[in-house]
Amino acid sequence: MKNSLKTLALALGVGLLAAAVAAQDCTPATQTVTLIAGQNFYAGTVTVTSDGSHVCVTYQTIGGWQITETHLAIASSLAGIPQTKTGNPQPGKFPYSASHTPAVTTFTYCVPYVVSGNQAVYIATHAVVQQVNDTGGVVQRQTAWSGPNGFPGKNWATYFVYIPCREVD
Repeated sequence: MKNSLKTLALALGVGLLAAAVAAQDCTPATQTVTLIAGQNFYAGTVTVTSDGSHVCVTYQTIGGWQITETHLAIASSLAGIPQTKTGNPQPGKFPYSASHTPAVTTFTYCVPYVVSGNQAVYIATHAVVQQVNDTGGVVQRQTAWSGPNGFPGKNWATYFVYIPCREVD
């Protein structure tokens, strides 16, 4: 009986060690998604990286688009992103936000968020953007979202899932 318990304990220890090594044996991933303004306009990109203790999210516009506000929510599940009871996101309640005066074309949040291995991270990025012409005049103002996944409410808001670590071949 003692030998069986020792064998079981050794097997569990080896298994835990192998899992820990596998979780560390990965390549940090970068993910870029499209930033869409007003449901139809390609306004730029959002790029996400992680070093394991921080998640960095960079908004980058193109084509005369500029950012006047940003809002960011990061969570371990979709339920962790502020939403109404009907599933509409609430950017004003996102934990990270900034106003940009003057308007900017790039902005980065690096926020404390511990991730490990292939743990999914749910990210909602919202921005208020404006498109300017060659003389700097504002042509239009829109809200913008990034990601391929729609929130469950009746809206066009989107989010994406980031996997911070890819296994090394």
